[in-house]
Amino acid sequence: MVDILGVGAAALDMIASVPHFPEPDEKVDAKQYTFLPGGVTANYVTGVARLGLFSAGFVGALGNDEAGNILLQDFKKEGVDTTLIKVKNTSSATNFILLTDDGDKAIIQSPFFMGTRLDIPQDIDMEYILNAKLIHTTCVHKEASDYIVQEARKNKGDEILISFDLEKQVISAHGKDQILKFLDYVDLLVPQKLGITELTGERYPADAAKVIMKKKRNLKLIAVTLGGEGCMITYRKGTNIQQKIFPAFKINPVDVTGAGDAFNAAFTVGFLKGWDYIKIAEVSNAAGALNCLKIGARTGMCSLQEVEDFVYTNR
Repeated sequence: MVDILGVGAAALDMIASVPHFPEPDEKVDAKQYTFLPGGVTANYVTGVARLGLFSAGFVGALGNDEAGNILLQDFKKEGVDTTLIKVKNTSSATNFILLTDDGDKAIIQSPFFMGTRLDIPQDIDMEYILNAKLIHTTCVHKEASDYIVQEARKNKGDEILISFDLEKQVISAHGKDQILKFLDYVDLLVPQKLGITELTGERYPADAAKVIMKKKRNLKLIAVTLGGEGCMITYRKGTNIQQKIFPAFKINPVDVTGAGDAFNAAFTVGFLKGWDYIKIAEVSNAAGALNCLKIGARTGMCSLQEVEDFVYTNR
């Protein structure tokens, strides 16, 4: 049995360290070029595994090429369950990432994300999935996410928690109506600030989170990641909707890629452990901050002890 499953995509990240983002027609010399495992959901399950409190597994597809093999072997090295991974006769997804001296990033996402997808329903082992405590998804492959969460609700009701990492890109791909409908199945919403404002049309994340919380009574918690500003938790207290901002830890970031994935891993683990909102937010912010101190989407992901030590020394 695997406690936490991530449904989504994996990619090999090709990272070029540059002094600044190039202007149109400008050439810049890369100071360093690195290949590292990535992909939002793949990063997430790696983060869960490294925290060490729950087992984690990946639900998705890889290509039958060198990149796919690198990704598969990395999952195994990290202790991520690979039972539900399918290898397809296609190229694996490869992302191109520009990383500046300030730690800012720009990502060109691979078109092969669409090729490395699961076939529904034949690639889905629901009997295996229904033993999980929590299912996390980005809806990058929405057909698989729809099928899995609907089957989970039909067969297990509220016994399995559903967590959704909402990005603006997914709204552009599937439309607001489809994403709002998907939220009917979600317990924990962990959006980027651009994702939740795009979904609601509200200018500010706080207003957007309140709108969603009022519309979707099934939601237990919303945690909006605010980048260098920290996170904002929106929750219910009786009949009222409460909000609290938890400031980020002060760091000098090297690479912010994967910070949100590290945050989400700690956030969902903390919720499953029954921590209070203050501890969940602090540990999640710390996990995200630590991941910014090394190059790569997962390189800086830490154990729970390392994260808690960071919180203690940086309060």
